[in-house]
Amino acid sequence: MKLKTFCVILATLFALPLCCKADISLTLIPPTTEIPDDDEPANKKHRTPPAPVLCFIDFETKTVSFSSLSIGEVEEYLIYDETGETCIADYDNAIEFVVALGNLSGEYCIRFLTINGYYTGYINL
Repeated sequence: MKLKTFCVILATLFALPLCCKADISLTLIPPTTEIPDDDEPANKKHRTPPAPVLCFIDFETKTVSFSSLSIGEVEEYLIYDETGETCIADYDNAIEFVVALGNLSGEYCIRFLTINGYYTGYINL
């Protein structure tokens, strides 16, 4: 049986797959750093935002993987309410995180803490 999956663009998941796999688009929120004042606006450079990273959650094998190797190791797996303001659960490994997601229903914000910052996306269970 082929697993049905849906991808999210711009950090929004439209539907949870009918079987056991979810693909979620994540955006990076880098750690906050102080930006020095620049008196010369002509020297300011504008960067293109990075492409979203896809997150693949497999409920059958209880694994989380990403479309980019640049994410590195995930230190914390976090589940927030749909507004992304209240942390509901915090896990240090993927298995517990995926099991917890499997027991939920509704829309949630999920975050992955890495050395680069938080990768954030939304999932509708």
